Amino acid sequence: MASTGDVLAMLSELITLTTLDEESPQSFKVRAYENAKLGLRSHHEDWVGYSEKQLLEIKGVGKATASKIREFVDTGTVAKLEALREQ
Repeated sequence: MASTGDVLAMLSELITLTTLDEESPQSFKVRAYENAKLGLRSHHEDWVGYSEKQLLEIKGVGKATASKIREFVDTGTVAKLEALREQ
């Protein structure tokens, strides 16, 4: 199972690659990933095992990001991240 550090590292990579892909550090997706990362960092419980619904209760985590977190925890990868890496 992924650790909190693994998930935060995955989000950091998504932030970096999405910024490059969209050519803007201020794009909606980049800001959404950053907000989720900040919210998860400040959450005081172990949220790795949370369901998507539980993740949505954490400030800054939206539906698409919660889905990517669950995909990563469940499978060890994220399709969107793999596509960005290929680019």
